[in-house]
Amino acid sequence: MKTRFEIPLSQKITPETPFDDAFNITRRNHVMFMISGLVYVLVAWLIQQFVWGGQPTGFLNLPELTYLMLAGAAVVLTLAAIAALFLILPKMTSPAAVLDKKDISTVETLGFELSQAHMVRIVAAQTPAILGLVLYLLNGNIPHMIIFVAISLLLLLATFPRRDDWEEGKRLFERQKAMRG
Repeated sequence: MKTRFEIPLSQKITPETPFDDAFNITRRNHVMFMISGLVYVLVAWLIQQFVWGGQPTGFLNLPELTYLMLAGAAVVLTLAAIAALFLILPKMTSPAAVLDKKDISTVETLGFELSQAHMVRIVAAQTPAILGLVLYLLNGNIPHMIIFVAISLLLLLATFPRRDDWEEGKRLFERQKAMRG
């Protein structure tokens, strides 16, 4: 079994990827998405310093009411992503749900499918950061962007892949396989 530090960054997960490698790659990808939120803040600061001359003007500099309406829509979409992440997606992306929906014949395929299911959760958790970046680019309001990025980071921390969840999926798979004979 390779440690997460021995897996090359370019490694992709396929149905043939060993289960433990699939888990480690999924965790690494999750961390990369967490770092991307911080990169958004850095890029926003660089844009403000070098493109807008230190002034938070945004590319469009929308009227305040228009910006507030867009910010409100971003809040609603963030709440929808949070609801999906904690109410809907666990029923669709848990190891038991993956095993129920897919015809999985090997433990390697299970690792692949769990990784794919987890990517859906990462996308939902990353949504607030992307919305914050868009709001920033529109009006240059970095505090709002930082709030959305912080929400995204908290969601990513809350959904970090846990070894025991994957191991439970592996046990369920082995039980199902034994029952099929």
